[in-house]
Amino acid sequence: MEIDPQRTLYSTLTHLEEKNSSVRMLFVDLSSTFNTVIPSKLVTKLSNLGFSPELFNLILDFLSDRRQVVRMGSSTSAPLTLNTGAPRGCVLSPLLSSLYTHNCVPTHQSNLVVKFADDTTVVGLITIGEETAFRRNVDNLVWWSQENVLSLNVTVTKEMVVDYRKGGVELAPITIKGAAVERVSHFKFLGINNNRGPHAGHTHRRHCEKVTTMPLLIEEIVTSWHGPSMPSRHN
Repeated sequence: MEIDPQRTLYSTLTHLEEKNSSVRMLFVDLSSTFNTVIPSKLVTKLSNLGFSPELFNLILDFLSDRRQVVRMGSSTSAPLTLNTGAPRGCVLSPLLSSLYTHNCVPTHQSNLVVKFADDTTVVGLITIGEETAFRRNVDNLVWWSQENVLSLNVTVTKEMVVDYRKGGVELAPITIKGAAVERVSHFKFLGINNNRGPHAGHTHRRHCEKVTTMPLLIEEIVTSWHGPSMPSRHN
């Protein structure tokens, strides 16, 4: 199941408030996800999700034997028949890409996998330096990308460690296909610039307050307008 980005951010910031806690965030670059969707694999995933044969056969027909040309001015290239990928600029392509990657899921309750458009982030909620589950999830992601014919670009993939403990131990780097992932001190995640500066903890707490307060405010507005039609989550 795809994790709600807002809930992920809240869980991450809440975890950092706990004792002996840290967070490792792996920002994964899967190159050209739209272009590498394999129709036969997508149909299998749709079948497993319970889609009707009529629907996934229609999608299979839509993605197979597509003729494409390149036009520049008055010149047009020879047609090329494509049997992989989802068409660029098509309203269905982001949805089909999300369905294709839906089974990229966390392998442990201390991990989160966030997918937003074609970006994938693995979040490890570490306690007392125990990161075995996080590393296993990274290994599973590498295996999953190979099984689904998706190219994981190690040179563009980045990692950020958020650890506010005093005297923290330097952590071993994450390695993918024998190459160490570059560790960065700041990264824009879900529209928020995260960093490891001296005021980062205060900044994260302010974002945590915003993420927590907004759903409560919306609920209060809905309740006052329509009445308490549903039980409140704080009761």
